[in-house]
Amino acid sequence: MILPEVDLKKYQDNLSLNIILELYNALIISSRILPSYLQTAIVNESNENLNESSKYFEILYSIHKNIKGNNKSLIHLTINEFVSSFNDMIMKLKNA
Repeated sequence: MILPEVDLKKYQDNLSLNIILELYNALIISSRILPSYLQTAIVNESNENLNESSKYFEILYSIHKNIKGNNKSLIHLTINEFVSSFNDMIMKLKNA
């Protein structure tokens, strides 16, 4: 199982609506995959994958905490989907 690339520096250097949507779509996928990825890393005792899980969680959390409620931007549906996916991820991690 591989997590999608989320290189924030790559996105900072080349901002456009399409790039921002691409970033949020990668964040949505990451937040949906991360609980399973983390569980696999724990079962396999893979320190490398555990570190990568931690890195991804930090990225997801840093973006999530900066999203203000009731987003009305052009891409609000995608942003709200990320928020929902992130919240679902947190619930899965809590219940694990």
